[in-house]
Amino acid sequence: MDTYQDGISLSNYFQQCYIAPLRVETNKQERHLTEQVKKSLLPHLPDKKDVVELTAIIGDYEAFQFANEIKDFLEKEGYNTEEVINQSVFSQPIKGQLVEPRKQGGVRIIIGRA
Repeated sequence: MDTYQDGISLSNYFQQCYIAPLRVETNKQERHLTEQVKKSLLPHLPDKKDVVELTAIIGDYEAFQFANEIKDFLEKEGYNTEEVINQSVFSQPIKGQLVEPRKQGGVRIIIGRA
């Protein structure tokens, strides 16, 4: 068993091949919807009748939770959000938040890594 900084221990039992280095992130801050984020988001949104789609990168629980906070806020403000928050894989790494127009009208908010 190998012990690393922050007391993280990793064990390998009966492994017959090379193990690539493992990256473990600890003490990662979760994002939350603050008044500052709300004020910066609102000018980029369409009319309330248009759809606002929310997409989080797949496999990132923190991004998914943050997208849910945004969705709840937008619904309270009267925006038309889709019921299901999408999770997606992207060809390039996504960090932070992006707002992009949808071809069928409205916008898509993409929540990337923190």
